[in-house]
Amino acid sequence: MKKTANFVDDDGIRPDCVSNDVKVDEDGMWVGKPASFSEGFKERLMKANLIPYICLSLRLSQKGRKAGGTMHRHQLDTFSILLEYGYTDRILLKAALVHDLKEDALDFNEKEIVDCDMDGPAVLAVVKEVSRPEGEDKATFLRRILKEGSTRAKIVKVFDRISNMIQLGFATDLNFVQRISEETEILIFPMALEVNYNAYIELCNLVRTRMDIANSHKNENVA
Repeated sequence: MKKTANFVDDDGIRPDCVSNDVKVDEDGMWVGKPASFSEGFKERLMKANLIPYICLSLRLSQKGRKAGGTMHRHQLDTFSILLEYGYTDRILLKAALVHDLKEDALDFNEKEIVDCDMDGPAVLAVVKEVSRPEGEDKATFLRRILKEGSTRAKIVKVFDRISNMIQLGFATDLNFVQRISEETEILIFPMALEVNYNAYIELCNLVRTRMDIANSHKNENVA
């Protein structure tokens, strides 16, 4: 199965890889990699001024995750997956590096993002879109992004979920694994289909393999 990833959406955000070969190995794992990148890929990254946002993401280095690791590492992971898919939009990449800051950083002040550089206000706008307001249930929040979110917000949410689903393979709470997998199918799959088909393929395989792991553990417990 092969889909082009060199698309241009309404906001002009596109991956810079010419194409992605999407393949599934014998274990059902996604193994496709960007075939090639545009000539300006490295140049755009060098000019993106990402360092202030990488440093700011360290604010989350003391925030742990349920399956291990820290939220700081998760920011970098989401960012690196976007790079692997060929994205170079600097607002998108900067937002990925700090996308959980508003929700999870202690004593967060929006000026921390705004003051990073000239892109700060635009980056903050994306971060606010992907941050769940206090008191809003998660399903309502994700449906709102699906229906009303900007393209950048949807891309961040999809690639954030790819990182989360990979991490879910280390989770031991089987009910949690099942809940997040089902949520991904219902609310994240449609976003992925809208912004990047290859990301949808990867998510499909991640959900399936994580559910296989959860079900195998359940069967072991029953036995």
